[in-house]
Amino acid sequence: MQTISRTGVSVCRFFFYGAAYMYGCLMGAQHSSNLSIKKGGLILNKEDEVNRRFIKYMANLILYNSINYDRKRRMKDSRFPLTLDNDENLESVLLTVHDSESVPPNLKDHITDHSLYQAYESLSAQQQQILSFAYVQALNDKEIAGLMGVSQQNVSKHRLKALSKLRSLITEGE
Repeated sequence: MQTISRTGVSVCRFFFYGAAYMYGCLMGAQHSSNLSIKKGGLILNKEDEVNRRFIKYMANLILYNSINYDRKRRMKDSRFPLTLDNDENLESVLLTVHDSESVPPNLKDHITDHSLYQAYESLSAQQQQILSFAYVQALNDKEIAGLMGVSQQNVSKHRLKALSKLRSLITEGE
């Protein structure tokens, strides 16, 4: 029996062959009166021959389909390897995936300087949202425009205006 690596198909094939063998033994025992001997060999009747051929056909069908399945799976695995298959990057991948601290989506939660916080509070809600999208969630102007339902130029204009307003409020406060 041919074994194929990394799948349960060979196990399935083993059980099917075993079941087919047992079925053949039972069929032979049931129809022992239908057996005849010719030239020292065992000859089966027509029904037993059809059953034997059917079992052989099914066994070959499972065998070749499992071989093709394993071949396609190995080809797919070689073309598209998982990043977790690489042991050297495993630790860094797990640290980035299972980050216990979530990043607050609002830029206001990241500001530690009091004067910058007051200047940020003086911006309009739309300008605050644009700055949060741009600098916390690292979205570009086109993506922000899609989220907010405005044009890319409008987002760029509001972002630049908010930055210049922050710059002027901070320099005046110092």
